[in-house]
Amino acid sequence: MNDNSQIHQKIESVVINSTEINNRILNFVVNGTEINNKINNVYRDIDTKIENVRNEWNQTFITLVTQYVDEVINIIGDRESFNIQVANVINIKVDELLNQILRIRNELTVIINNADRHLYEWTLGELMAIKGCLTDRQALVEQLVTFSAELRTKLDNTTCVDINTFKPFKPISINPAQPRQLPANK
Repeated sequence: MNDNSQIHQKIESVVINSTEINNRILNFVVNGTEINNKINNVYRDIDTKIENVRNEWNQTFITLVTQYVDEVINIIGDRESFNIQVANVINIKVDELLNQILRIRNELTVIINNADRHLYEWTLGELMAIKGCLTDRQALVEQLVTFSAELRTKLDNTTCVDINTFKPFKPISINPAQPRQLPANK
């Protein structure tokens, strides 16, 4: 038993680790016409069975619906009564739907009107802030114009200074031994 187990492990190791053997097995599976044909046949059989079940279910459903409708018609009375009942149910459902649409429309109108009001109030606030800023700037411009006019008048009425009367600049020399003193006012 031990020898068989070792032989099995050795064969398994050679097959698993051999690239050539793995490639041959892969090529056999991929290129094997017989395997591909069997797989395709299985798919075809499954598709056919699904189609058959679908057709059978559709036919059963149609039969049951027809039978149920005929029973309902017999309970109600005749086909005309049935049609009237169905039309009434449809009218009720359409009215309910229209009421929902109108309610939603009214809610959206309120939301839009509130949004418009909020936008109006925000815009008005921003415009008031801008107006205040412009008013402040206008006041500054008026002050600057007045100051400029007064300055021009004072400069125009002031006697000119003769440049030759200026004395050359002489820096004050500071002796480190003497304490610093500010010049006396005259």
